[in-house]
Amino acid sequence: MGLNPKFRTQYIVLGLTAIVIMAYLSFIARYGVNVPFWDEWDQVPIVNAALHGHLNFSQLWDQHNENRMFLPNLLVVLVALMTHWNLKIEMWFSALLSIASFAVFMRMVKWKTLPFLLPISALIWFSLAQYENTLWGFQLAWYLVLFCFLLCITFLYRESYHSFVISTIFAILASISSFQGLLTWPIGLLILLISPSPSRSKILSWTAAGLGTIILYFTGFTFRATVEPWLSYSLSHPFVSLVYFFTVLGSVTSVGASNPTDLLLCEMVGVSVFTLSVYFLSHWWSTKPEYRFRTSPVVVPILFGLLFDISLVVGRSGFGIPQATSSRYTLYNLVLLTALSWAVLLQQSLKPTLYQLRKEWGTGALAVILVISLASSTLRGLAAGGNLLAARLMATDVLANFKDATDNLITSTIFPSVPMFKVYAEEVMKDRLSVFNSSSAIVYRRLGILPEDHFSKLLPIPLNLQLAITVNDNVRLAWAALSTVYDSRPDLKQAFPLHEPQFAYSLLHWAITSGTTSVSTRKVLAPLAPQYISMFRLLGGSPIPNR
Repeated sequence: MGLNPKFRTQYIVLGLTAIVIMAYLSFIARYGVNVPFWDEWDQVPIVNAALHGHLNFSQLWDQHNENRMFLPNLLVVLVALMTHWNLKIEMWFSALLSIASFAVFMRMVKWKTLPFLLPISALIWFSLAQYENTLWGFQLAWYLVLFCFLLCITFLYRESYHSFVISTIFAILASISSFQGLLTWPIGLLILLISPSPSRSKILSWTAAGLGTIILYFTGFTFRATVEPWLSYSLSHPFVSLVYFFTVLGSVTSVGASNPTDLLLCEMVGVSVFTLSVYFLSHWWSTKPEYRFRTSPVVVPILFGLLFDISLVVGRSGFGIPQATSSRYTLYNLVLLTALSWAVLLQQSLKPTLYQLRKEWGTGALAVILVISLASSTLRGLAAGGNLLAARLMATDVLANFKDATDNLITSTIFPSVPMFKVYAEEVMKDRLSVFNSSSAIVYRRLGILPEDHFSKLLPIPLNLQLAITVNDNVRLAWAALSTVYDSRPDLKQAFPLHEPQFAYSLLHWAITSGTTSVSTRKVLAPLAPQYISMFRLLGGSPIPNR
């Protein structure tokens, strides 16, 4: 007896969605590196205080730029105590929060009404456009905000007072995770106001809790400590601010763009997304109250994404238009695009009076945006993942050999303040945190600072080596070191061209037989000889060549 066609469809879309999520997780496994980078160094005093028993509330509550990050700081402390501050664990936790947030949103929109949209939504939600958030443990804060925001809204739809209290708690947790968490309060108030039976007591309680949280958030707040320029720049440069807004809204198509053509593409996509969003929101607001409340789950992420981009304009527009294409700013815009997909396509299953958006141009425009953004972001994300991996491996090399690293190398790879970095690096080493809690630190110290003060982009990784390089830091380091040597040696490029099917086998054979003994390369390759032998075996090299 065969499966019911309805269930068969659900199983297929769930399977496709699972594949997308597994691909996203494999991206972290392959490119994530356990090393503190940039803002994460500001957390060293908190980690150190927790390990030595003198952590206090003010350390957890102190602002970081414009953010109160009390909840993320608590989780960082927990990770540090349990794993010796393994930053990759923070990346995995962020991924878990993203998956959980996706599940919450799909439940909110009742995905079974349009099951085919589930894997498409996953492709957008887990897009590699957000590679910087994905591969940077510090961005845990924004994933926390997203998760708490969606749970808050979910409980807010329920009528019981118990659920209302839970919703309020999640709103507070979002607020003490990052500045953007404060956006939960006005959006939550909107949900209460459009409810079929607005509760005056809930509205007053929500308003009071929101105002109390905001007052608490800004008590003792120092605006001089925020990233400059701030509000004054965006107000005095309205045109730049407007262009910045559209650029950041469309940056999912060209993350990290700097050339005029890519920036123009971002602006065009941003204008299209904004127009589509405003058109949908205006017609949504003009519908009957019962329909308005019923479909609001697809509206709130759109509102949150637009408000998030406005907050970026206020805080970051002074840094220039190209900065708007930073990968870390794409998270909530991907959520916005996911929600917009449901908003546009739900017109097919709900009453025509609900959405006046014309199917002919609305669905078509969205489809074009999604195709461009998914194709572009996937290609750019994969390339950026490799580049980011090389950069983080270099940062690990600098940290492991921080006493010998030049000031210029420190500021260009791991942290802008050399004196502060050296103090914090000393503490990280003494407490055996991050890389110092693994055997990799010994290998890095044997290597010293690699030649030319940088890791080149990694060589293509053969299929048989994918798993080993993903799960073993020392094998990954060995491949990176060999990539650096290959990049600096024209004779190797000529002898082992990348287009040859057996280039990795031949190159590893050379590394074991000549590279680890040659005067010019043995400093880099000799400490990693066991890893090269292991990789050679995985490629079918037997017997192992004589060294």
